[in-house]
Amino acid sequence: MQKFNLHFSIQVAGGKYREMLNILEAEQEVPLQKGCLSRSTFQSIRNLNELSYLEVWEDFRLLEKSMSSERHEYLLGAVMNLSHEWSVEIYEKIEIDQYQHKISQ
Repeated sequence: MQKFNLHFSIQVAGGKYREMLNILEAEQEVPLQKGCLSRSTFQSIRNLNELSYLEVWEDFRLLEKSMSSERHEYLLGAVMNLSHEWSVEIYEKIEIDQYQHKISQ
């Protein structure tokens, strides 16, 4: 099964850590959207102000559609307002043997 990961890398600004963490924790309580398999929040052990938020999706079209939902717009707005540095990426899961095959081409 092909999977897609929506990954937010968040460098929280100053005293905004608790507020950002509260928002990400609240996200865990929201029912998963159709096509979303899971969501997780991670904290760096080296830099406590660095968080990662990850959603795993089974359908790229549903992931794209969710990006324009009110929920994602709220999440993106929170990230933009509470961090001094952030990025968002979508990654496709590949098998190692497929990756090695792509390199050798």
